[in-house]
Amino acid sequence: MFALAQPAALRQKLEQVQRDRKLGKVSPAAGELQMLEILTALRRLGDTLSREEASFLEANMTESLAAFEAVCAQPSPDQP
Repeated sequence: MFALAQPAALRQKLEQVQRDRKLGKVSPAAGELQMLEILTALRRLGDTLSREEASFLEANMTESLAAFEAVCAQPSPDQP
């Protein structure tokens, strides 16, 4: 899903994760991590995040996720 660049599918997954967190089907930590990954992917795809999503992302961004996002933002060596 992440590799296929499908924002609509990512949005559906985000809703599912949020629902599962509320129902207790996933732990809060696991749900938070999934939400961070999805929101990061959406932002990288150029999808517009709501204020709530953007503030959640900024407030919960880990060093490793920030480093991953920084590396992904760099052009690959084979691109001109």
